[in-house]
Amino acid sequence: MVAIVGPAERRWSGDVDMLGEQLVVRLIRPVDLGVLLVEVVETHEHGDATLDAALHPVRASGVKVHRQILSGGGTLTRFEVSIPGW
Repeated sequence: MVAIVGPAERRWSGDVDMLGEQLVVRLIRPVDLGVLLVEVVETHEHGDATLDAALHPVRASGVKVHRQILSGGGTLTRFEVSIPGW
């Protein structure tokens, strides 16, 4: 969680322009799959400074990352983390 949520929190902290924006983190554990889904929804569009770009070490460990731009603005970054021993 720290490796995934930490970069988002660091990017948002201390940025006065972000005071009116929202950062939402959802943890989803599908019953039929051996994964934990971590969704990070940001109401602010970061352009080239995407959250998934800041997470190369997480990707290197086998975590699947998917990013999409939301229709109302902002981004959704979804991380699929395998659960060992599943």
